[in-house]
Amino acid sequence: MSSRIKSWFKSLIKEARPDGPFESSYKSGQIQCKGTYKDKLRDGPYESYHENGQLESRGRFCADIKDGSWEEYFDNEQLKSRENYKNGQLDGAQEWLH
Repeated sequence: MSSRIKSWFKSLIKEARPDGPFESSYKSGQIQCKGTYKDKLRDGPYESYHENGQLESRGRFCADIKDGSWEEYFDNEQLKSRENYKNGQLDGAQEWLH
């Protein structure tokens, strides 16, 4: 796909995003993710879920960029990893739990 088409597609998606809370679901109806848009960008607390309904990840976006503490979970909801982001970049060591 050409970069011009990709750019057009991204702008089309961005324009379709409303401000305020959002939630998307799997075909099964189970929640896939939820968060908030501000100025058409993900902003604030964000959670994603495995298809079985268990928490997959939890963190925060600031203007569509990961910021602060993020946690990832196995599909049995046991903690998988912890990491910290600053302006979208990994900040410090990533902690893996088994």
